[in-house]
Amino acid sequence: RSFDPPIADDQTFESFVQLYQYARTPLTARIESEVKEPLFTRQRVLLKPGVGSEFLIFVWLPEKAEPPYDAILYMGGYGGFRTKHNIETNFTWQEGEVLNMILRSGRAVVWPVWYGSYQRWINIEGLPLEMMPQAILEEHREWNRDAGLTLDYLESRKDLTGNVGYLGVSLGAAWNWKSLYFQPRLSAAVMLAGGLQVVPTGIAFPSSAHPIHYLPRITTPVLMLNGTADTLVPVENAETAYKLLGTPEDEKRLVLYPSGHWPLPRNQMRREILQFLDEHLGTTR
Repeated sequence: RSFDPPIADDQTFESFVQLYQYARTPLTARIESEVKEPLFTRQRVLLKPGVGSEFLIFVWLPEKAEPPYDAILYMGGYGGFRTKHNIETNFTWQEGEVLNMILRSGRAVVWPVWYGSYQRWINIEGLPLEMMPQAILEEHREWNRDAGLTLDYLESRKDLTGNVGYLGVSLGAAWNWKSLYFQPRLSAAVMLAGGLQVVPTGIAFPSSAHPIHYLPRITTPVLMLNGTADTLVPVENAETAYKLLGTPEDEKRLVLYPSGHWPLPRNQMRREILQFLDEHLGTTR
């Protein structure tokens, strides 16, 4: 089991909140390229905020549905944070299956190049141990900024409804719970192979970034799908995250499969995800 710090009291938590707030500034966006496939149109969009660095997001629009679309904000697993490469050519086939599932349901997928991943890769694990806490804090602060600015941009698009959910896989479902707290514009969340992940030995993880402080303060509808043989997120860690969630009991659900960390059983996962999204984002089919 992971070592989890005590849940912060309200005063301490407020100091954490101040660390991760982002400033809403004027935002410009440019669609740099567009690729059409039978199932989707993928747009590469450059976001330029009034303050801070620009970054890319990718927008997949379903071809077999009519706009405006509900959208899913996506964050994948550790593979995207391991080395510098491109989202267009290097995401895994399992992630491709998840994206295809969402697109076939008539929803758009929005995938920011999250700070520290893909084209924005930073070798945090290669840093001296004493530098890691500050680097991790900065990474998580930037994730909140990435999510907020992406949602700001989506509000400007007439081909989207403004109804946005979140889908995280592995790392995106274990370490980015903060987006649900800081971004109440996210109507629902699907967390695959996530929960409270075991922190690797030797990594000095800053307390303010730990999801345990945010889980009880989240009220977003959440679906968690996990494997009982998962060694990265042991089943008791998934169950602990589920119990800590401040989401009302009738709006959260944990489903356990006899599987490892990833992939989860395809057809059962698909049925659970689409049923949950239909309920909390609206039926598209």
